[in-house]
Amino acid sequence: MVAILAWWALGEERRLRGWVLPLIFAGTALSAVMIEPIYDNTLLYWYPDELPLAFFRAYERTIPWYVPLGYAWFSFCDATGGFVLGAALAKLMPYLSGTRRLWLLILPSFTYASTLGSTTAPASLVLNSAWSPIMTWIAGAATMVMCIIAIHVIAQMAYLRWKSL
Repeated sequence: MVAILAWWALGEERRLRGWVLPLIFAGTALSAVMIEPIYDNTLLYWYPDELPLAFFRAYERTIPWYVPLGYAWFSFCDATGGFVLGAALAKLMPYLSGTRRLWLLILPSFTYASTLGSTTAPASLVLNSAWSPIMTWIAGAATMVMCIIAIHVIAQMAYLRWKSL
């Protein structure tokens, strides 16, 4: 992340696009504060309560300080979340100039939460239920299929946009 921000600060990206990249990083890190406790519970993630690196506690879960930093990088590495955020940016950036770009601080929360909420719903449901092992596998496969469908649709949108240029 430091290398990407250095590239932004020292290269042409800052001059060409302004503060878009740092705002997206900051917005994605901010989304961890809202999203992490919820999905930690539904997907049964956890961090030790006595963790000395605790950043905050919510929904009876301790969230370490490296989680918001990780979110800032993870959204660009997570395939589905990155695709959804990229599609939203492609559609919204023409309308976000000046102080309107501050909306980029909350955009990742919407795209990431909606992606996680929709694609992981089958896995969350089965993990929080006493379903059979075969249903666990089916729910896991359904989660993967939903991610594939989302990426496919966004790729088709990108292709159509490119074709129209």
